[in-house]
Amino acid sequence: MPITESASAHGYSWRYDHSADEPEETFEMACRVASCVAGDEARKCGHAYVVATTLSPRAIHVFAKNNSELMTLAMEILYEITPEGELVRREKSTRH
Repeated sequence: MPITESASAHGYSWRYDHSADEPEETFEMACRVASCVAGDEARKCGHAYVVATTLSPRAIHVFAKNNSELMTLAMEILYEITPEGELVRREKSTRH
């Protein structure tokens, strides 16, 4: 389960890259972990964090909602987590 973490002036980011030889359950578990990571960072930093996916390469991402650098990637935003712990699901997923 290759996970990459980084921090920049835009905040903390976390990414899980899913390889084709891994079972689907691994990706599903990474999605659950991503929501925990996003919630922890949102509470710690006082900013909303977003959980998003990319298709190629297939990956799940966590990053600060106001991170303009990452918002330029072609990704589907699944939901955001506020500093208060509220999970805001997208009724219709949003592509950036």
